Order: sequence, then structure tokens, then C-alpha cells
Amino acid sequence: MNEAIERFQKFLGSCPDEMIDASSGFTKSDGMLLVGEVELSHAHDDLDGRSMD
Repeated sequence: MNEAIERFQKFLGSCPDEMIDASSGFTKSDGMLLVGEVELSHAHDDLDGRSMD
């Protein structure tokens, strides 16, 4: 899971503009919000003794 998050963050960083997909309205900010939500969920699962790796 961590490797996928890192690849996604690199993808977001490689996009020259804030808008990633104009037809859906998906932006870099949307992507970073998703990363944050996944990381928060992952941290919560770690506290509960589960792992998403």
C-alpha cells in the first residue's frame, strides 16, 4: 500500500497543472486529499492491530 501511495504522489507531482482531468474536474488537491485519507485510515488500522500493507 505504501508503495502505491508513493507512486501516486509522484504522479501528482509530475502533473504540470493543478487540473489533472478537466472532464471530471479531478485536481492535484483532490489527489492529495485522497492520499491523506488513505494514510489516516492506514494509521487508524495500525492502531487497531490491522495492516493494509
